[in-house]
Amino acid sequence: MQTPGDAIHIFPAWPRDWDVDFKLHAPRQTVIAASLRGGKLTALSVEPADARARVVLPQWLTP
Repeated sequence: MQTPGDAIHIFPAWPRDWDVDFKLHAPRQTVIAASLRGGKLTALSVEPADARARVVLPQWLTP
């Protein structure tokens, strides 16, 4: 996770073929939980919900 300015970048340098589950605390009392399986985002939870707009996914993960 990288947090330049207000943005929260998740998986900025994560290899596509590595599976992962995580729960991280980000700035501004934000908690992000996600799962990546087989190069696909299988779960994403952002609390508080309005912080979701600040989450940036890598281009290879964006639908």
